[in-house]
Amino acid sequence: MPLAAIKPVWLDYNTAIQKSKIDNVEVMQVANKQNGLFNLSFRYEMGKWNNKKLPFALDYLQYLGTDKYSSEEISKAFYQLAASFSASAGNEESSITLNGLNENFAQALELLEHLLRNCKADAAALEGLKNRMQKARANAKANKGAIMQGLVSHATYGAKNPFNYNLSDAELNAITADELVAIIHSMPSFKHQILYYGPLSSVALSAAVKKYIKHRPAGQPYLRQRSLQEPFRTKTKYFSAIMIWCRRK
Repeated sequence: MPLAAIKPVWLDYNTAIQKSKIDNVEVMQVANKQNGLFNLSFRYEMGKWNNKKLPFALDYLQYLGTDKYSSEEISKAFYQLAASFSASAGNEESSITLNGLNENFAQALELLEHLLRNCKADAAALEGLKNRMQKARANAKANKGAIMQGLVSHATYGAKNPFNYNLSDAELNAITADELVAIIHSMPSFKHQILYYGPLSSVALSAAVKKYIKHRPAGQPYLRQRSLQEPFRTKTKYFSAIMIWCRRK
């Protein structure tokens, strides 16, 4: 049986993405007409440049329990709902994402909200996370790609640059579990956008997600340097050499 010819479909974002507001929160929504799955993201206009501890705090979230449930019980509850969540922070943006079966949307969202607002400090989980971070840093010092990334960032932005805007070893070791939990608890009070892909109507989505956010702190921008041409170099144990030209525009 011959197949019908495939024709391109040109996407019109003005019609393909439904835009609305829930209170003062911007919502962008696309209907999932293929199956009963959903993806919900809370997108924050804040990241590591706003708070160097934020990426660490969001990594920490996955290991935490609450006043009602242990970390293992939280994981089991998400599994039983056929749902999962993730949280990450970049330089200027962060996101908390929930996905799974749409028939369990309300229960999964309630569980995520409960975790965000009621997670409890876990000293043992923090110690394990610090150890993994320190090991990753040690490995990066022997990684040619990471070394060149740092050198390019220095050449592009100067001594204060996105690559080295990280917690120092002393700052990392000094972080307490209570500090990170306080950052997580504060997330629902920050300005964000809601991005939703799934079967829910805008009315049903609005009824389910009316619980979030207001303001955000100012971040630290990094400006490209405009000084004269200048070489930057670093010594490694490798025998091969890499050279990169960067334009400061």
